[in-house]
Amino acid sequence: MNNMTHYHYVNAPCGAGKTTSLINFYKDRIARTDSRLVIAQPTIDLMKATAERFREALGVEATLVYSPSRNEPAAPKFKAALENRDVKLILVTHATLIANPNFKKANADNTYLIIDEIPSIEEAMDVQLNTYKDILASNLDVVPSKVSSYFRLVRNQESEMFDTIRTDLNDQVVKSFEEIFDAVNNPHRDAFVSTDAWDKFVDTELKSYQLTVHLVLLPTLFFRWTNVIIMGANFLDSMLYKAWSTFDDVTFSEWEHSKDLPSIHSEETGTRATIYYCIEQIWSKSIEEKYGVLSIVSGEVAEHFSDRPFIYAVNNSTDVTTIAPLMASGIEAPVISHGINAYRHIHNAVFTPALNDTPQHLSFIAQYFGIEKGVISESKSFETAYQFVMRTSLRMPDETAPVEVVVMDERTAVFLASKLPGATVEAFGSIGEGMSLVTASEPVIRALTPAERKAKSRRIAKEVKTISDALSPSTGMITYAEYESVKSKKADNVHTVSMDDFSATMKAYSEQYLRYKADGKMLQGSGVRSGTDFKTNLILLDIDDSSMHPSHIKKALPGIASMVVNSHSNGRDGLNRYRVMIPLASYVGDEVVRYIVKHFVNKVNAYGEANDIEHTGIDKTTPLGVYYMPVQPVSKDDEYSVFITNNWNAGSMLDPIQFIEPMVTSNVNQEYEDMRMLELAKETAATKASLSSDEIDAKAAEALEKYATKQSGKGNAAFNQFAWSMAGKGIPLDMVEAYLNQNVDLFGSVRQDRINQIPNIMKTIRNKKV
Repeated sequence: MNNMTHYHYVNAPCGAGKTTSLINFYKDRIARTDSRLVIAQPTIDLMKATAERFREALGVEATLVYSPSRNEPAAPKFKAALENRDVKLILVTHATLIANPNFKKANADNTYLIIDEIPSIEEAMDVQLNTYKDILASNLDVVPSKVSSYFRLVRNQESEMFDTIRTDLNDQVVKSFEEIFDAVNNPHRDAFVSTDAWDKFVDTELKSYQLTVHLVLLPTLFFRWTNVIIMGANFLDSMLYKAWSTFDDVTFSEWEHSKDLPSIHSEETGTRATIYYCIEQIWSKSIEEKYGVLSIVSGEVAEHFSDRPFIYAVNNSTDVTTIAPLMASGIEAPVISHGINAYRHIHNAVFTPALNDTPQHLSFIAQYFGIEKGVISESKSFETAYQFVMRTSLRMPDETAPVEVVVMDERTAVFLASKLPGATVEAFGSIGEGMSLVTASEPVIRALTPAERKAKSRRIAKEVKTISDALSPSTGMITYAEYESVKSKKADNVHTVSMDDFSATMKAYSEQYLRYKADGKMLQGSGVRSGTDFKTNLILLDIDDSSMHPSHIKKALPGIASMVVNSHSNGRDGLNRYRVMIPLASYVGDEVVRYIVKHFVNKVNAYGEANDIEHTGIDKTTPLGVYYMPVQPVSKDDEYSVFITNNWNAGSMLDPIQFIEPMVTSNVNQEYEDMRMLELAKETAATKASLSSDEIDAKAAEALEKYATKQSGKGNAAFNQFAWSMAGKGIPLDMVEAYLNQNVDLFGSVRQDRINQIPNIMKTIRNKKV
């Protein structure tokens, strides 16, 4: 982000008087000065209700901007209203504002933008296309993104884009395309797809018609507005606040005009509420599919409320036969119910939707914003449940009637009670008993604070820059080390050659026949050294005992330069044994190469799984691995004589820079998780062990001082001794594991080797303790 963006916020609960506060602000500031007020709201009904409030209180007529039909777009109306200095009060939908944030404004410095209700900043769109998939594939391109294994969608500069084709498509397809193309064209939105899904989608040989697009709204959206205020209940718990706070150039402060509004409901309101939960476990669609909880809840809720009116919400996908009792006795209300006042005379509510994101979207959002999955899930589902419950008479501060609320899981009930001081939380009947539901995992690590998230983001940016700046371009050349025989203890020659020369050399080796493998020369990708630091621009992947033909490599690793060559035993027992060589556009260190190799291993295995290949046979290799030069297969079978070059040109050399940010992000995320796991382990151990927290820290420090070493070749043994020393000092084993994770960087030269070592160390120690 290049523009500093500051937002004011109003963190006041439903029914606290936010609209009244706006009316007073208009009367005291807008009406008396040369100022203007723009209010963005999620629904047209809410806009109309707000306009009526202003009319009744001040006699002010608002200009309402929305699209009553597809043939009457709202954008021109919004543009005209903003340019007209005499229009002092504008009400506009969230959708119109977000699509058109940069229109010029008359008297811009004195125009206040109020975003009433917190907008969603991310979503996943599942696009299912058959006839029209080529339109999407041909009009869009992809570029690497900061999220590992995801592309960012961009406009294909040679295409005529969507406007030339939209009239030929049915409405449903048009709507899907509009969302995606708008995100691609809008500088304040981004669209992402998984690399594997996109590769399959655009592969004309594969019948893949489904694509999941992840859309993100960026905090730069309103940087052209001088005064921006976001109003919403539980703002500091919202996804928008937690996500946008991770950006360095974004700041928040409470709006001075609203500081007199309460940030939480009164105890008089809270004590009216009894909140029932049906199960202790986190509610999800998978639990419903497995146990059929909803049909039981539906019947018991209908019986419980009897002739008392109640509102209810369900997922759109819910089978109506499952909720027949609810439908017969309750009033269905929208799941997303912000701003609806039609039910404020009702004292009871039932909220049943399972609002869990798909694992793929949850994982993407967690990586993109650097926020824990649990925090994301809670921020989204809790807020939706709260807004629904507050459609009842709980939003009326002067009401005294008791209110009963039924939600599906305990964590939602506890959250609602935290916003309603004095509320009672109870289990609803005996639902869940005898269902053998899996208990929610306890304890859980705490969420990062906003300050920690921002510090983590800065740390990632700094490390990415440091590694990126140290890259040395290979300028289309390939460096490799050559060993005369398996007995050579060090490289006899280090060559730096052009891609064509390297190809010619490898082809010449591939045409040789050796009766014994041990008679062959050896090859290593790491040819550039600086002291003990190895640099490479040639990755070697070993494929052994594989049922995947070498020709599949081009499809498994599309678009990059690669070479596939024989091994001596290729074709033995009818199985494939070959090597894949991938040149890099820059020389990189050991850690980056290992990360890229892991990525390729996952890609090849994913390709094998998608194409029903029983065994890909790919091994995780290291930059220091030494392999035999290619030769003719000993079987002399032409079918297994392989020499293939794919995209063999300098322009197709893999650029390692695209992997640096995902690698650093993964490492730093792990460190922050280890830190919080250690905190949790300390808290847990304090209740179990005779040692105090300070004593445990001191004993761990003693062991660390004794055994920590960065010396190459010593890390494995020293790390193991560190673990056993802590266990021997009486440190609880969960804390031993936490200390190991926290200190992996202090042992040996390869961090990942230590991480991989931890499970075996802990298994051995636990078995010994038993």
